[in-house]
Amino acid sequence: MERNISSSQKECLPPLPTHPAFPQSKASSPLRIRMASCGSCFWSIVWLIVLLVLAWPLSIFLGGLYGFIAPLTTCVGLDRLTDLLLEGANLGRTSALNMRHGKPLC
Repeated sequence: MERNISSSQKECLPPLPTHPAFPQSKASSPLRIRMASCGSCFWSIVWLIVLLVLAWPLSIFLGGLYGFIAPLTTCVGLDRLTDLLLEGANLGRTSALNMRHGKPLC
């Protein structure tokens, strides 16, 4: 991207840095930028609200409960309960992934 400057200012400014790992883009190849659609942004905001209001508090509570019950799994045989608690503890991660991808709630 070129700067709009006069020729007298060009002499004072240092050249833009270049690196071999990041070649300069050529004018013939257009820049391809992926922009989010309006619906995707809406669903990301909805997932952010779900994350803050429901997912984090539930994840913290269920993660703590999982930490207490998981050692009893081998003694008592609470495999199904600990698997369910682990899914609940990962609810925050699932909400964050859905927010990042702009996935619809339904």
